[in-house]
This record gives sequence, C-alpha cells and structure tokens, in this order.
Amino acid sequence: MANRRPLQRAERQLMLARIARRDAMGSLAQSLADEQRSASLADRSRMLAKGYATREGLVTGEALTQHKRFAGELAGLARQADQACSDASRQTEWQVDVLAKAEQRIERLGERAKLARLEHRHTQECLEREEQAAMAHKLHNHLASRSTPDRSRKPR
Repeated sequence: MANRRPLQRAERQLMLARIARRDAMGSLAQSLADEQRSASLADRSRMLAKGYATREGLVTGEALTQHKRFAGELAGLARQADQACSDASRQTEWQVDVLAKAEQRIERLGERAKLARLEHRHTQECLEREEQAAMAHKLHNHLASRSTPDRSRKPR
C-alpha cells in the first residue's frame, strides 16, 4: 500500500482549518451580538437620561439633586455602553479579518488535499501496475518452464 501520510496530513490540516473557520464564525457572531447589545443599552440609557433630565414636578432641593444625579449616572452608563459598542465594533472588524483568513486557508488546504489525493491515487495505480507486471512476468516464467522439456529426465 502506498504511503498515505501526505494525504492524511493534508486532510487533517483541512479538518483543523474548518474547525478554525467555525470558531471564527462563532466569535464573529458573538462580537456582532455584543455590538448590538451595547448599542441598544446606550440608546436606552440616553433616552432614560433625557427623560429624567427634563422631568418636572420636583419640589425639594434634595429630590432635585438626587434626580439629576440619577440622570447623570444614566448618561454615564450611556457613555460606557457607547465605548463598549466601539470596542465590539473593532472586535467585529478583527473577527471578519480572521474569518477571511480562515476561508483563504481552507481554499489553499483544499487544493493541497486534492493534489495529495491525486498523487496518492497515481502512486496506487503505479504500484498496482508494477504488481501486475511482476505477476505477469512470474506467470510467464512459470508457463515457459513447463512448456520446455525437462532435459534432466530421460525419455522412455
């Protein structure tokens, strides 16, 4: 049997590249979800802060101070969520790049595996032809030895 190691190595590398692509797709989906969650939190926090800042009907100074402090904290939360959204956006860009590289690697390794399969098949065919030629030669020699009279025997 022909040496299958190059073929097995190419197929193993292709399998690992497919796993890396699947992981990259999962990471991309996660970073997109993080970006969306952060953007949504920032929008809601800004909306709540705006609503609290314009709220009327507070009579005491202490209630007004607490109210403004809460609105400020909501605005701070919105800023943090905006920053998280920015970070997630950068992460998404990076994950898109990782996924593109994984796809390119799969293409390259797919071609390499295809060539390894062809080479293995060619090697197998060559070995089979050599075995058939050896068998034919052996059979020919065997038949030739049977058809020539054995001179060691005396005719009767």
